[in-house]
Amino acid sequence: MRNSLATPSSPGFSYLFLFKKEYHTYISGGLGPSPTVLEVFSLFTNNDLIYRTDLHIKPTKLDDAKLVTIESGRPPSKPERRQAGWDGDVDEGDEEYNARVERWRDEYLRWFEVEDFMYRISDEHYLEYKFG
Repeated sequence: MRNSLATPSSPGFSYLFLFKKEYHTYISGGLGPSPTVLEVFSLFTNNDLIYRTDLHIKPTKLDDAKLVTIESGRPPSKPERRQAGWDGDVDEGDEEYNARVERWRDEYLRWFEVEDFMYRISDEHYLEYKFG
């Protein structure tokens, strides 16, 4: 019963970000805290598509702990070049702008659509990992 009150921000329940909010109570009550990737993958693939969310997620994989945590949100937008304006700013140089774009690209590539993430994490190597 207690598990059904969990939210994606509760310890061990970040996997709820993979599913629509209206099913969190049902899913968290069934899987409990820190299920394995295999358990979540099985629920994800063996049930109706209505459970799946269309949010973007940012997983963090901790190999030493065999743990995966999930964040939800939007991937960052590509930065625009800063140009001189009324506030006295100077134009941004190519080097500074390219460095910001490179940092953006690194962060952007960490975000996935849920189905793409589930495909990648379903590799045999990760099935024993647990969700944090």
